[in-house]
Amino acid sequence: MNKKDLESFYIKYGIFCSIMYCIPILVIFANSLFMNFWLLYLGNALFFCLLIFVVIYVNHSLGGSGGFRTLCIAGFKITSVSILTSCILIFLMLTAFRGSIQQLPNIPFSDKNNGMSNILFFNAIFVNLPGGALGSLVGAMSAKQHLKIG
Repeated sequence: MNKKDLESFYIKYGIFCSIMYCIPILVIFANSLFMNFWLLYLGNALFFCLLIFVVIYVNHSLGGSGGFRTLCIAGFKITSVSILTSCILIFLMLTAFRGSIQQLPNIPFSDKNNGMSNILFFNAIFVNLPGGALGSLVGAMSAKQHLKIG
């Protein structure tokens, strides 16, 4: 793969990971079941698992010759694109479902949206960032099973 193909690969799979992360958030908004915040963590788990498979697929796309560092960097780039895209999608969902957000019960970190926007953005950034780093490492180690450490 040349550099241009890799960049489009990162963007394509970064957007795919962010869509998988945002599906449970869309379910929360569509059903107006705002007490089901466990769906946020389901989205984090989907993101984490999908990222592992994408890093393994990167190694497969490189013919199995991708180095550990190359796979980790690919995972980190996909994580970065995914977090940026997730924040944009969350902003669009908050804008689209503005009327239903005003009817939320009291949630910590209250603001005029009763804290929903803060929780969503914090979750997208501060849970997916370490999850993406861990997923990149796990995916790279899974792809490179014969890796010798030490």
